[in-house]
Amino acid sequence: MITYQRETGGDDWLEKILSELQALSPAHWREFSYFPDAAGMNVNWDVYVKLHTLGWLHFISARRDGKLIGYHPFQVSRHQHRDPGVKYASDLVLYVVEMPGRVLVLNGLIRFSLDYMRELGVKIVVMRSKLDHDIAPLLKHYGLEPLETVYGKVLP
Repeated sequence: MITYQRETGGDDWLEKILSELQALSPAHWREFSYFPDAAGMNVNWDVYVKLHTLGWLHFISARRDGKLIGYHPFQVSRHQHRDPGVKYASDLVLYVVEMPGRVLVLNGLIRFSLDYMRELGVKIVVMRSKLDHDIAPLLKHYGLEPLETVYGKVLP
């Protein structure tokens, strides 16, 4: 059975989820990394710890029979250029393991994330879609609109 939830728990919940993430990140990185030859994988796990310490990390997960199969962490805080009373959420990453029914799990993860953000009182939510793994039609289905385009280049 697949379940969706915000990861919570005692003081060690973040340590447990980061351990699970470390197991999934190589596959995630191989599939979605841009410029892999210019910058190898070296996840800065301390960023997640710092966001958690600030109270800004909200980690949404998908699990099959208790095993992590997808994740969608968000930074939820005020936007640096907006009214401080407006909660703003930006996803940090979105991933579902390669499996049959992957798009269904992805759909459920996005739907759960949006519902959870509403419960938190978030006013503005931003999610990303890579051009080579385009989920824009799914995001548009949930009412998200394209906001900007990001360009990248490897410098010599």
